[in-house]
Amino acid sequence: MTLIKWKKENSLYNIFNNMDNILNNHFLIDSYIKNDQYSSEWSPSFDIKEFDNSYKIIADMPGIDKKDVNISIDEDMLVIEGNRKLESDSDDRWYCREIEYGNFKRSFYLPENINKDKISASLENGVLSININKIKAIKPKLKQINIK
Repeated sequence: MTLIKWKKENSLYNIFNNMDNILNNHFLIDSYIKNDQYSSEWSPSFDIKEFDNSYKIIADMPGIDKKDVNISIDEDMLVIEGNRKLESDSDDRWYCREIEYGNFKRSFYLPENINKDKISASLENGVLSININKIKAIKPKLKQINIK
């Protein structure tokens, strides 16, 4: 018996999904853009790494300016939100459009061992990097109580 690795792109699901995309791209995209009714919710891809002294959150954000991204802390949540704008003329005809545009918002729970005052972020070459410094855990001093 020969085992063949299943690939999503070769499945029947993908054939129907591709047909939906073709029909949607052909019939809907031009009308949405021309009527300024196009908007979408999407989310950039995120990676989170842990190091000895810090955490690092990395997000793919090609085509997004710093001014279009807002990073805030709401209690124990790090909130990253922004907008990738679709620049298009009303005469544009779209045959294929796979890049997602519009507003995005992601939230991440912050662990207790971080310094909320020592969080920094940079956006360079379409990559958002957020560095979150850890604080050293304060171990309670053990106090010995003598028994009388």
